[in-house]
Amino acid sequence: AIPNGIDLKVFKPTSQSIRQKYCIPQDKIMLLAVSFVWNKAKGYNDLLNLNCKLDHNRYVLVMVGLEKMQIEQLPKDIIGIERTSNINELAKLYSSADVFLNPSYQETMGMVTVEAIACGTPVVVYNKTAVPEVVETNSGFVVEAGNIEAMLEKIELACKLPKENIAICAQKYERQNYLQD
Repeated sequence: AIPNGIDLKVFKPTSQSIRQKYCIPQDKIMLLAVSFVWNKAKGYNDLLNLNCKLDHNRYVLVMVGLEKMQIEQLPKDIIGIERTSNINELAKLYSSADVFLNPSYQETMGMVTVEAIACGTPVVVYNKTAVPEVVETNSGFVVEAGNIEAMLEKIELACKLPKENIAICAQKYERQNYLQD
């Protein structure tokens, strides 16, 4: 058995979009970030800085795992979602996203990144802790922690990665490395 494995019957590409439920515009590139808790160490402030530089006619940032008070304090152009214990809904969010972001400075494993890749979503992550180890060249990009300009640049490139290829490669990689028995 592999510790911290993921269930590939759940975390896989799905065509069931969840954008409508959370009022996420269909015509915008959805950037998704998920954390069990959001604070400075998880990249909360970096996402706020990134949001200031985004072209909001093109992109929408969605953060999952926020507390109610954090949601109330977000800039109006960020969509904040409370933590969900529904893994099927989480898989739909990953699949609905165009790019997954993990700007964490402090991560033990980065399972949210593994889950996003398994759902066929390209990722952009910081070069901190174990997170870069799960990103292969065909599934996303690793940038220097805190470098918002580099993150913006790699988001553009990640949008061009074919999700179908990511899903195929990811499923193979995840089976070898993270599959639950």
